[in-house]
Amino acid sequence: MQKNIKNKIVKMITEQRLQNIALHYIERFGGTEKTLRDALTRRVYNSMTHHPEQDIDAIKTWIDSIVKKAIDLGYINDSYFAKMRVMSLARRGNSKKMITMKLKQKGITDIDLERAFAELSDDSEFLSALAYVNKRKFGVNGMKDMSDPDILRKQLASLARRGFSFNIAKKALFEK
Repeated sequence: MQKNIKNKIVKMITEQRLQNIALHYIERFGGTEKTLRDALTRRVYNSMTHHPEQDIDAIKTWIDSIVKKAIDLGYINDSYFAKMRVMSLARRGNSKKMITMKLKQKGITDIDLERAFAELSDDSEFLSALAYVNKRKFGVNGMKDMSDPDILRKQLASLARRGFSFNIAKKALFEK
């Protein structure tokens, strides 16, 4: 059964309501300081379109206090998030460039990124490329004939779009 979205009543934002929204968001998605702040801001914006009489300055103060409290209690830890996310994305076949881009969008600082990448092994970029090659069934273990230069060019281009260097991409394609 489909809900009628037009008749949905949008409630006014209170400090307690914002805290509940934040706790639910953290429980469900985890995330970073920036992602929590963005989620709360989206909810406030939605409420403000229906209830413009609300005090935006007080709401901004509430958001700052809720985010600070979440950090102080350890519910949000950007450096731990960066460390776990870097390892996860590297195992899935993402290059360091791709991982950096994704985590910058989440609001992770350069210092946290450096610490997270320091935990990876020296050959992690090659292992990530190898994971991507195996997932996509590229290279010598793949389904296509590697003697065809067009297939090789397309597979190298796919790896380049993922942020891998030419040498690492070529080595990963011909690794057995």
